[in-house]
Amino acid sequence: MTWPHLVRAGFGADQMEQIVDNLDQLGKPTDRIVAGLDHAEWELENGKMLDKAGQPVADPCSWVFTALARTGYYRRPKGYVSPEEQAAKDAEAEAKAVVAARQAAEQAQFEAWRDGLSPDELADALRGHPGGPKDAWLKKMWRDRRN
Repeated sequence: MTWPHLVRAGFGADQMEQIVDNLDQLGKPTDRIVAGLDHAEWELENGKMLDKAGQPVADPCSWVFTALARTGYYRRPKGYVSPEEQAAKDAEAEAKAVVAARQAAEQAQFEAWRDGLSPDELADALRGHPGGPKDAWLKKMWRDRRN
């Protein structure tokens, strides 16, 4: 279920046992096997499992088995994004969207305040304005009055 393309290619529990046994005999760690399987699955799913000549791998099961049994790892393919990375990117995008929405809401509140000022209130708010953009001064005055 986790690696359906690899399973369809013939990779299964027998290969996993052989890989772990081989790595144990070689004294190599087994902690990167799952990441390697994720990488190989992504390549198969996206048609990117290619040999050194750039041709599709004829026997993906043997290809993956050999890499994992020899080194305990299958290299990370170009373009691969792990679920953890994607979750972090999604969280970042959501946080940026929240910030942008808050800024837009604040801007709308300021504009409503500014546009609702009478001429006398506007003149009062601009008292002491040193020059430059009036909206920047008015926004400062609006923030000061809100707090």
